[in-house]
Amino acid sequence: MAGIPLKTLRELVAPVHTMARVIPLPSVAIRRGITPLYPAIEPARGLFNRLGRVIDVADESSFELFSAATATIAAHFVYLGRISAWLAVQGIEQQAAQEYVGTMFGELAASLHGNDLDFGKLMREHATPGGINELFCQVVSGEGMWETVDAGFDRVRQRLMHRTGDS
Repeated sequence: MAGIPLKTLRELVAPVHTMARVIPLPSVAIRRGITPLYPAIEPARGLFNRLGRVIDVADESSFELFSAATATIAAHFVYLGRISAWLAVQGIEQQAAQEYVGTMFGELAASLHGNDLDFGKLMREHATPGGINELFCQVVSGEGMWETVDAGFDRVRQRLMHRTGDS
């Protein structure tokens, strides 16, 4: 039950007291997920470790931050859709545009596996100085895209904290 704090869940399922909150994303179904878990109890840890990896979360407020991060999934697909739509408006056949964008970003996703991620390094590796990736980053930064992303997170967090009573 997404967005429902443990206190409320305990009231709903009394007399059960031992429970955990998890965020099982679709990748869990193919055993490649990473699942935030609060509190980090067995058997929940054992179950989700068999379905990928588990992140033990320190407290419910931190758990809500992980939940807020999932709010970007739909926007990611909108972003990819905008790229392929732009290509189509420029005259590229729609299916070819979608296939190109999907494959390009799907292959890039492979570079995100592992425990030692450095997003700044990855950005630098994909943005040749003076090149078009650097230019695109400068344009969207100058237009306030990243501040808008931060504002979106702030709104999602406010909503989540309001539900848990931590606001």
